[in-house]
Amino acid sequence: MGVKLRNEIGIDNICWEADYPHSDSMWPGAPEQLHEVLTDNNVPDDEVNKMTFENAMRWYHWDPFTHISKEQATVGALRKAAEGHDVSIRALSHGKKDSSLGANTLQAQLDRTNAPR
Repeated sequence: MGVKLRNEIGIDNICWEADYPHSDSMWPGAPEQLHEVLTDNNVPDDEVNKMTFENAMRWYHWDPFTHISKEQATVGALRKAAEGHDVSIRALSHGKKDSSLGANTLQAQLDRTNAPR
């Protein structure tokens, strides 16, 4: 909806994020999903650039391209760089113990929090 309303919102007020490489996000299909949204809404390249990196660079006063070239930051290049690493989709929170409550699951945390004292 934000892309569709980008002119009302203001193109300089929109920033897209994928939470890469966390599998509880749109990743690994995020680039393809974003491409579909941008294509469906006829977003020109200059606006794509603002929403995908230029706005964030301006807001946070940070230039990631001092650390990695634009060519190394493409979807294809990043996927190539990830080859050989386990990037399978899985929920990493399953079975982990929450040290603050001593519970293994959200339900156990709720049960413990709501237990009579």
